[in-house]
Amino acid sequence: MVSSTQKPQEGAWLWLLKIVAGLLIIVIMGIHFVVNHLVAPGGLLTYTDVLAYYQNPIIPIMEILFLVFVVTHALLGIR
Repeated sequence: MVSSTQKPQEGAWLWLLKIVAGLLIIVIMGIHFVVNHLVAPGGLLTYTDVLAYYQNPIIPIMEILFLVFVVTHALLGIR
């Protein structure tokens, strides 16, 4: 159903954005599990291990993108 304030095409683009955000969430979660649980010997068990992990500049960027994708997907889902 199209509301009076929404163009018919707009709903399709927002649906597509939700699907893309969901796929990117799956990709980033996969990277997270591989890096944290398979690549790191024994996993990231201590606070110093986590601090060393976050010294890599790509990791905080990936975590922020993960948060952005999750919030986007959630907000589009309840729209």
